[in-house]
Amino acid sequence: MTRERQQLTRAALENYEKHEVPSITGPQARALLAHLPIVSGQRLLDVACGTGVIAREAAYMVGTKGSITGLDLNETMLEIARLHAPTRSTQLEWRRGDAEHLPFPDSQFDVVLCQQGLQFFPDKLAALSEMRRVLEPEGWVGLCVWRGIEHSPFHREAAKALKRYTSSQAVMQMEEPFAFDDADGLYALMFQAGFTEIEIWAAIETVFLPQPEMSVPAILASMPVGQIVAELNGRSRDALIEDILVALEPYRSDDGIAVPHVKRHPVLTLLRHEELTH
Repeated sequence: MTRERQQLTRAALENYEKHEVPSITGPQARALLAHLPIVSGQRLLDVACGTGVIAREAAYMVGTKGSITGLDLNETMLEIARLHAPTRSTQLEWRRGDAEHLPFPDSQFDVVLCQQGLQFFPDKLAALSEMRRVLEPEGWVGLCVWRGIEHSPFHREAAKALKRYTSSQAVMQMEEPFAFDDADGLYALMFQAGFTEIEIWAAIETVFLPQPEMSVPAILASMPVGQIVAELNGRSRDALIEDILVALEPYRSDDGIAVPHVKRHPVLTLLRHEELTH
């Protein structure tokens, strides 16, 4: 996945798969795929695949004649992805690698996907240029990034609580995934990488947190800030969780907490790659 995710422990990653995938990244993966022209038989690359959320969903779209390669920096992420891979006969391969130096030849894939990875890459232009390189002419790239943190009440309130009880480092880690609020800047970056047909749009999703007294701390534990939270004394940790729950009270129902999540100024970014004349 990302260099940040590379630092997460196996326990944190299993927590991520158990709690964050059903509430946040799983619904986002399905929303992204619903907007992409993926068909049976295509060759698909999932960059920063994490525990394989996109790959699992896409397997049902490319079918038994298609293939999916999931690439991530974190070998433990890939181990968990293998454990949760679908048993159907879609060709699935899991590779350790860097998004800025993709270990594939030119024009190898029909579709490249990257959900919540681009904002973490140190050299974003290099990563986008690599995605373009490994696409065949007329291939597609589908990206998903978040808007500013103010559009995500759960993460916004978590950042406020972290500021009160932890360090500026924890706040920065919480805010980092929300760096792409500027659609114009993202468009310019994509164009610079060589994409010539670019569409950017935003959408709102609802993040559902069942049993929030359990799911809120579990999701925090699955994030890069999890270790910082775990190192707090019990009283401070409980107070931090309680502050988040109180702030999210307006979103509570009998079943849990349903929080709107304005998915990123470009929530879904669809790029078409066309061969450029030189």
